[in-house]
Amino acid sequence: MKRVISLILALLASLVMAQESEELMSYAPRGQAPPGYPGTYAATVRAAEDEGRLVIYATTDEAVARPLIADFNVMYPRINVEYEDLTSTELHHRFVAETQLGSDSADVLWSSAMDLQSSLVGNGYAATYESPESAGLPDWAKWRAQAWATTFEPVAIVYNKTQLAAKLVDDTATLLEHWTTAAHLDVSGAFQGLIGLMNEIKEAKTGMPIDLDWLPGAGTQVTIAGQPRGKPIPGEDFYRALLKIWLGDNPVSGDLKKSLLGS
Repeated sequence: MKRVISLILALLASLVMAQESEELMSYAPRGQAPPGYPGTYAATVRAAEDEGRLVIYATTDEAVARPLIADFNVMYPRINVEYEDLTSTELHHRFVAETQLGSDSADVLWSSAMDLQSSLVGNGYAATYESPESAGLPDWAKWRAQAWATTFEPVAIVYNKTQLAAKLVDDTATLLEHWTTAAHLDVSGAFQGLIGLMNEIKEAKTGMPIDLDWLPGAGTQVTIAGQPRGKPIPGEDFYRALLKIWLGDNPVSGDLKKSLLGS
């Protein structure tokens, strides 16, 4: 009887060992840091693999993003990608609500709603990430090492024609580009900084005073209702180009120029 019990125990032990061996053999290999990345990045990869999941909230259709996810899975097979295709409004409010409630939420927000994305950065919801890819991106495609621009899908800007004249919108951007190009200026980074600041403000109500002041040695300071907003945007060339939109030889509004100059 003892021999039978010993035989059964030995058989069970063999089955367990075989199962464990099979699990070890089928377990996905660990990923490696991409070529050219610093050696310390291996710790980031290891931490992500130990967590085991990457949650993405996105407005990009999952079918469009599928090849990108597949490539990521090849590089990091131990990390399960959970991709949720949402509208920009749903994505924004869901993330904010989950964060405020202290529940699990997305690791990455990929949205075409630049105003909502900028507000998340401005309100302290974004983590700082110094990407090794940063050096290869133009200044306009990165903001505070917290927001990154992609061109995976085309995006159109829509505005209410009954509330904002098309000529004013088109000429503002066109004239800024004209003045900076004619003067051989590179103010794209400063311009994006102003756009980011205005996105944080979100809304300009009727009668709200907005001042753009030049501070020598500092830059263009945006002041709203007497309160400075954000840090001064450096570059005197940028400030001069900005003024020419309204006060130059070809302003967006002749009547506005006369009012500003008191003539």
